[in-house]
Amino acid sequence: MVFICNPNNPVGNVIDVELMDGILEKCSNNGIVAVVDECFMDFVEDGYSAVGKAVVIKAFTKLYAMAGMRLGYMIGDTKIINAVRNAMQSWSVSALAQITGTAALSDTEYVEKSVKYINSERDFLRRELSELGFITYNSKANYVFFKGDTKIYRSLLEKGILIRSCENFRGLDEGFYRAAVRLHEENAALIGALKELK
Repeated sequence: MVFICNPNNPVGNVIDVELMDGILEKCSNNGIVAVVDECFMDFVEDGYSAVGKAVVIKAFTKLYAMAGMRLGYMIGDTKIINAVRNAMQSWSVSALAQITGTAALSDTEYVEKSVKYINSERDFLRRELSELGFITYNSKANYVFFKGDTKIYRSLLEKGILIRSCENFRGLDEGFYRAAVRLHEENAALIGALKELK
């Protein structure tokens, strides 16, 4: 079994379509179950999905901001879905989460507005961080991954601003961060605080 996160975490970049198709074909030809985590794919304009080629995992946590509901779903081969269902607790999704999830899926206007807003604010954040001298990466998710001074995490925390330190990700160390795309005023406050630290 192979697990792939697309867009990935913490960088937020998207796997090239040809590369993804090649990986999934290789898995299929060798009897390997491919599971693709597409929890951040909803933020990708004109994003593609591995549905029909792999087991796909989606969540309401990101786009719908429903982390407390602990709600997600899987799309895939019936045999695999049934095997997973047989291994799960029968009460894995609460009635409230089911009702909330169903309502969320029908709100296409919210999705369109949210994706447009997140993408615009992500571009703003990335541009401003780059202008401040930070190394930024081409995220397509609802966050910006960047590299900077190792002291900014603590300094921002003292100002009441929390960003994600990514030093505990394999291959990364102090100085790698992920900043969530938030309301414009909050994004501007982050940039303002970083300017004060320069």
